[in-house]
This record gives sequence, C-alpha cells and structure tokens, in this order.
Amino acid sequence: MLRKIRLNYPSSRVVQVGDLVQKDGKNMVIINILRAFPLLVTTPENQRVIYECLAQVYGTPDYSQDYMETTTTLEYNLYDFGRNVLQVGDIVKDDSTGIWVQVNEISEIRRQENKYTVTYRFTPVTEWSQADMVACLAQSAGSYMQVYKKED
Repeated sequence: MLRKIRLNYPSSRVVQVGDLVQKDGKNMVIINILRAFPLLVTTPENQRVIYECLAQVYGTPDYSQDYMETTTTLEYNLYDFGRNVLQVGDIVKDDSTGIWVQVNEISEIRRQENKYTVTYRFTPVTEWSQADMVACLAQSAGSYMQVYKKED
C-alpha cells in the first residue's frame, strides 16, 4: 500500500528514493519524491525543506498489481480547467480504486459549452517487491548497528 507523506527536514539532510522512514508508527520506504519546497526562515542555518513523497508501507499488500493502464475522461468547469488540469507525469490517487496512478498522456481536450473534458491515460504506480523492501530495511538497520570484536 502506498501513502503520500510530508517530511520536514533540515536542508542539509539528504532525502532519496529507498530511504526508510517511520510515520504514524509504521515503517515506510520512499519510492518517489513528488516535490520539495523550502520553508522561509530568517537564518540559513535554520533552513528547512518540506518533502512530499510517495512511500510504500512495509508489510502491506500490493493493490496496484490488480490494475493495468486505463483511459478516463474528466470534466472541468472553466474556472477549474485553468487551475486543476493534471499534467503528464503527475502522480495522483485514484479515489475509485484507492491506488496511485501516473498520468502518461493527455489524449484529448475538448470544450463543450461551459466546460472542458480532458481524456487521460493512466498507469498504476508499481510498488516495490517484498525483497526490495526487506533489503531497504536491512540496509537501514545495518547503518545503526555496530558489531565489536571480543578481546581475548
């Protein structure tokens, strides 16, 4: 299962795909960084960055495997058309299925009276395999653990 999460980190901290984070008591692995923006502060040493990430919750089922690429048409009024039309590459949650999808193509835009209809092609965001998730957890645990040699 995927979740969109927000992380508030110092600007000096590196954030990357594959990072393990704990959020709401659950282990999650970042599989995509959707966007980042700085928080305005008075001093450079206090600079922080907000990261919006797509994270996979460890030990949950992969719902995306049940779906394939699909086409859908959405309607927008004149006001929303200029502000809310999805762009190619956007990653959004499909409320009807509960999975995250990526916009691959805008196939058609049509104006009809006081509204626009936009036809999109979406692909489910592929979740990481159980083996990849375990590898991230093991790597993260290894970075905190130290083994000492016994002295005779």
